[in-house]
Amino acid sequence: MADREPVAMSRHLKPVGGRDSRLCSFWRWQLIADLKLVSPVFLPGPDRAWAALARGFSSGDLASKLIGTLEHMAYSWLAASIAGIALGALIGSSRTMRAYVAPSLEFLRPLPVSAIIPVATAMLGLTQGMALFALILSGVCEILAGLEGLGQWVLLSARAFRSADLFAGVILLGATGYLTSIAMSLVEQRLLAWQSAAR
Repeated sequence: MADREPVAMSRHLKPVGGRDSRLCSFWRWQLIADLKLVSPVFLPGPDRAWAALARGFSSGDLASKLIGTLEHMAYSWLAASIAGIALGALIGSSRTMRAYVAPSLEFLRPLPVSAIIPVATAMLGLTQGMALFALILSGVCEILAGLEGLGQWVLLSARAFRSADLFAGVILLGATGYLTSIAMSLVEQRLLAWQSAAR
């Protein structure tokens, strides 16, 4: 009988996961915002973020920013695809280039943009070339942030301390990234189905 009690209790003490975990996270977020443990200027509740999201779409402002972001993503993917295919064909057709370039590309490929500057500093040193590279990279990031899109929405909301609008933009950016990642995975599985068959 004593052995059965822990088993019965463990059935009721299963870890919270999936949908319940997300609901708990939103509830905690709302509670912290309602109790004002963090200033509402910096942390709006999910209710205010959702209201800002709905208001942005109803006014058309957020929809136009989303379209702008999707356009920039499409152009970036197209340019990256052309450059990647050309570089990949060049590396694949030359054994010498593959031996020299492939290890560096494999090392840099998973790094986020923010991690490239320290790597460039280690490779180039604190030289004028490194300073020029950093300026170009930061300039490109600044240009992308200033373009018509969700990045501009988030940037302007942060500067104006419109925390609800800022969180609405971040949520929409996250949802856009998540959905496009799923779409790209599905396209990859469809176009590269021959790889699994070859294995």
